[in-house]
Amino acid sequence: MNILPNSHFTDVLSATQLYWLADRLPEPKAFTGRPAYGNRLLLPGILKLLRSGCRWRDLDVPGIPSGITHWRRLRFWQQRCRLFHLWRLVLKLLCRIQVIDPSVAVLDGSLIPSFSFADRDRLFG
Repeated sequence: MNILPNSHFTDVLSATQLYWLADRLPEPKAFTGRPAYGNRLLLPGILKLLRSGCRWRDLDVPGIPSGITHWRRLRFWQQRCRLFHLWRLVLKLLCRIQVIDPSVAVLDGSLIPSFSFADRDRLFG
């Protein structure tokens, strides 16, 4: 596996897959000051954080943009709704080549509110 220069390591995607994803996400336009960092440089760090659950400041490594820069880029993508559209595109491609079966779904319990704590909110709210 090739490690991208000046980037965070990812063991999930190849460099080609990272480039494909990065090219489909919008990049902010810097009208003054220095130019913004490219998506190809920031995407591996953002994926590392989303996959591992580490803190943004854990991305602070010399020679790589800071964790706050990564956070701002993720927020930029979220505000443009591009992550949702890219996610749907990837799922459609995976379904088309029959890598995943859309008839099978798995729900993560952390995404569903717990009803056992509903009464506590009324007591303390």
